[in-house]
Formats: sequence, C-alpha cells, structure tokens
Amino acid sequence: MLSAFNDVLLKAVSALEANGSPYMGIIGVDAVLTADGVSILNFKPMFSQIDAQAILNNIDEDIIDLFEACANGFFADEYDDVLVNSDVSVSCFIRPRNNSFVLPEAELIDSSVLKLQNGYVLTSSARTLNRAKQILKDDIENIGVNNIKYRSDIVEC
Repeated sequence: MLSAFNDVLLKAVSALEANGSPYMGIIGVDAVLTADGVSILNFKPMFSQIDAQAILNNIDEDIIDLFEACANGFFADEYDDVLVNSDVSVSCFIRPRNNSFVLPEAELIDSSVLKLQNGYVLTSSARTLNRAKQILKDDIENIGVNNIKYRSDIVEC
C-alpha cells in the first residue's frame, strides 16, 4: 500500500504543485487490492462517508487539530507526518432489500456502524487484513445475509 502511495499519490500531488496548482485538501483514492498489488481506480477531492469510516479509525492525532491546520493553510508547516496506528480497517456498505430492515443491536457485532439514509456502513479494524475481513464477514453473517445486499467478493463470503 505504501508503494501505491509513493508511486501514484505523491507523484500526482507533486505534478499539481509543479504546474502551479498545489493541491490543498483531502484526496480520496479508490483502490483495489489485487494479487499483483494495488490498482488505483480514481482520485476524488473528498472522502465519502464510507471511506472516512475506515480511514479515521486509524488516525492517532487529534482530528480537529488536523482539520484546523488544513483549513488555515498551515498543515505543511505543522505536520511532517500524520500519526497512524498499525491497524488495518475494512468497510462494507449494506442496504436493506426492504424498508423494514433494522440492523441488530450493536452488542451483537464487533464492527463499528454508521447509519446512512439508504443503508449502513460496517467497519472493522484489526492488526491484519485477513483478521479485519474475518470480523466483517462474521458480523455480516450475524446480521442475516438474506435481508441485505452487499459485495461478497470484498469480504470473501
């Protein structure tokens, strides 16, 4: 993942700066982990709620301080790096097949839950990708896959 960051994201930001248009903000990156490494699908000038749910779990800084530094234009002056923990987070968006679906009580699942207008985002964090995916898979199975739609290829159910 770090090589994708160095090979793609830093080059894109450096190219923008070299062209006189330095990027100041959050860059969302849609990427897929494949057998050959990481494939970047696209860049976007924001995080979606689904992205943020997974990414913010891993930041070990005061997020308000980070956002204030960005908003005031001092981020590069105040931060050389953003402290992150060593966990891996994975998320899955689920939506009901009918309007009567309600996610079970939070104590039944280990993932964090974000309710959106048209569904839920489940996010699990663990020390390894396989463990984070397994937690998410177990939680989806506990919910009852007959009542929801989700991308089973992501969590390998």
